[in-house]
Formats: sequence, C-alpha cells, structure tokens
Amino acid sequence: MALIRFEGHNDLLPLQAHQIIGRNAYGNTHLLSDRRISTIHCQIRWHNNGWWLKDLSKNGTWVNNTRCQPQVEILLQKGDCVALAIENHLRFTLEDCSPPVATLVRLTEQPLVIQLQEMNALPDPSQPEVFIYKAAQGLWVCEQSQTTHTLSDGERLFFDEEFWLFIDSRTVDYTIDAAPSQLHSATPAVLHFSVSQDQEHTFLKVESAGQYIDLGERTHHFLLLTLARKRQEDINNHIATEECGWLDMDELSRMLGLEVAHTNIQIFRARKQICEALSPALPPLQLIERRRGAARIGNLPVHISCRVMHSSGADTIFT
Repeated sequence: MALIRFEGHNDLLPLQAHQIIGRNAYGNTHLLSDRRISTIHCQIRWHNNGWWLKDLSKNGTWVNNTRCQPQVEILLQKGDCVALAIENHLRFTLEDCSPPVATLVRLTEQPLVIQLQEMNALPDPSQPEVFIYKAAQGLWVCEQSQTTHTLSDGERLFFDEEFWLFIDSRTVDYTIDAAPSQLHSATPAVLHFSVSQDQEHTFLKVESAGQYIDLGERTHHFLLLTLARKRQEDINNHIATEECGWLDMDELSRMLGLEVAHTNIQIFRARKQICEALSPALPPLQLIERRRGAARIGNLPVHISCRVMHSSGADTIFT
C-alpha cells in the first residue's frame, strides 16, 4: 500500500485510491488545521499504475521544491517531498508508492494500519467482534452485531473499544454493473456433502471450474449442511425465494449445540476455508448470506450423500 509521512511525525499514513488533502471535514481526507491550507488543497489518486498529484489550492503545492501548475496532474515517485501552501511548510514524503489496498486505520494519536485479507475476523479470530470479507465486484461486506452491510470508502467502524477508518482500494472511477441488491456473484460451484449415518462426521468437496477440491472433514461443514438442508426444505415447501433458507441464529446455534458467538466463528471458518481453496481468478463465492439475526446458505447447487464408515477403514457412499 502507498504510505506518506508528515514531517515531524513518525506515523506512516496510507493513501486512499482517491485521496484529498485539506481542511474540509468530510470525505476521504487527511485533515489539516492551518488556515493557509485550502479546504480542498490537493488530490492524490491512483491512475494508470501510478500515484498522481493535482494542486487545487489558492496558496500552491510544491513537489521537491518545484511549484505545481494548478489543475495539472504530476506523477509522484517514491521519496518525493510535497509541501503545502509555502515551499517549506507542512511537508510530507511519499514513503511507498505501491498500489492501493483495502485497509483499516485505527483513529488514535498512534494510528495502527490493518491490511485486509479476503476474510477477516477482528480484533481476534478466537473472539471476533466484527467480520469483514470481500464480496463480488470488489465490494467489502461487514457483519457486526448480527447485521450486515456493504462498507463505503471512508466509513468509520467501532470495535475493540476503538474507532477505525475503512479505506477502500477501488479507484474513484470504479463502477459496478449491478444494483446494490445484486451484491454477490453467481460463481459456478457445487457443494458435495457426504455425511455419516449418525450425523457425527460431515465431509465436503467443492466442484469448481471442472475440478473437485476435497476439503475433508470439519465441524463447520455440518453448519453448511444444516443450512443447505433448510434451504432445500423451504424449496420443497414452495417458500418464496427471498425467504427461502433463512434460519434464525439462535435456532441455528441450538441445532448445532453452540453459542451464537461460536456459530459466527464457524461461519467465518467455513468461508475462509473455501475462499482459500478456490482459485483467486474466480469471483468470490457467496457461501453464506446474512441478515439481522439470521443466516442462510447461498444459492448454490448442493449434493448430499450418506457415507457408511466401516471398521476396516473403507467407506461406502450412497447418494
């Protein structure tokens, strides 16, 4: 990720894909209080595989002691020094010029930057307060307190008794090609479950792009199987599509013999395992959908078979 450091400060600050620097109190902005700084002083944006700066101010912007022409973009390089309003005033250095990545920044006097992975359970996977994951079309989804929403660039989150700023990696000219309700892709994947007769062992294979990926036996596979059975039951009962398959989290947890908090961890582990198993070239798989207080499995083809486990170690599978 690209990082800047203001003179006199040790903290490195990440750049958003479209970064405004100035005194305005809204949007994706590094705020400055000096009255010589314009409300929107300059912008830095990721474009054509580089970071470009444009002066938008009254009092000027300098790069390496050369004043920028107003409204003209300049390609920045690592190590460039930018000064605002006066040639040697309010300077920052571009310490890293790599492409933007999605991050969380702790909003404290000593900022902490977390680079987001495809699946994130924060602040600790064993005791998560919030789940953040990447969905279709590059969108990021946040699940917290049994509610789900799409994150917006510059949005503030609160967890671990701190406020955090979400910084998106998408460029400002990014446009999605679907309505907000069409958040997730229809990635072609088939879930193949095989479950023992006593329901104690659940195995899963994922069929994707003509290949079978054996994910073995995991406790969270039974969670997926439970949700898949609920969806199939609702389909057989001709439940409306928008209501098909939903299970209240309290009911789901009771069926699994877990606390709700542990059920959420199981959901995270299921998503993470399948996300890591599938090819990164494929769009993210919408494995589990969430709404307030409920969950359901995504609209995926599912095959369920019975697995008879023999003492000899050989298994017989009946579809």
